[in-house]
Amino acid sequence: MGAAVLSPRQQQMLAKLADFILPTRSPKTGKQIYDIVGFVETLLSAFEQDPPAIYAGGPFSGRHPLPGDPAPANNFAQFLPLTRYQRLVWQLRVNGPEALDQEPFIVLSDDLKNNYTGLTDVISQGLTSAVALEDDMAPRPVMADVLLSATGPDFEAIFFSLLAQAAFSAPEYKGNVTAWQEIFYPGDSLPTGYKDADVTQPDQGPDPFPIPALGTIFFDLAATFMGGRKFK
Repeated sequence: MGAAVLSPRQQQMLAKLADFILPTRSPKTGKQIYDIVGFVETLLSAFEQDPPAIYAGGPFSGRHPLPGDPAPANNFAQFLPLTRYQRLVWQLRVNGPEALDQEPFIVLSDDLKNNYTGLTDVISQGLTSAVALEDDMAPRPVMADVLLSATGPDFEAIFFSLLAQAAFSAPEYKGNVTAWQEIFYPGDSLPTGYKDADVTQPDQGPDPFPIPALGTIFFDLAATFMGGRKFK
């Protein structure tokens, strides 16, 4: 990955907004759970590498080798080539209609050209607005919900899904650091897989994905969000 897409101030604001919705560090250990900046930068700069960093490969990540066997290569770290259609769609989604100006046999409608904004511009413009508000209010602290509102409806429409993807998608997308461990999720299980008893008698052994624990986590997160805490 080359030069950063977002400025340092934009990255700082992105991390602040993310931490307000879903804490970026474990309340128990203090360790980083996920890196929203790393995830978003990887997505927005996806086409700076070949193949683009869009679809991680497989089938094995090396996280769960067979007992006694060496860990297989991490195929997730090798991104898959895109079809022409996939490349065009993702170029449009990430970089907007201008990214397709030089593409042969592509004619975009006036509505699309005039009304569609790529993720790079939506994220950059939203964060710039929040930064401007925070700077204007300095040195007074600004409530996180006010900063989020300042980003505008286009940013808000994509932010929560990006946040969930950053936290809980495969670590190869540069977001998930320890999120799977925090929610007791084992992650991708190949090639080890599951024993027959794990599937046919799930109540007889430890649950790798305990729902009560998850419920507690998300209720705590909701309480944090509704508390409207200020950033330091």
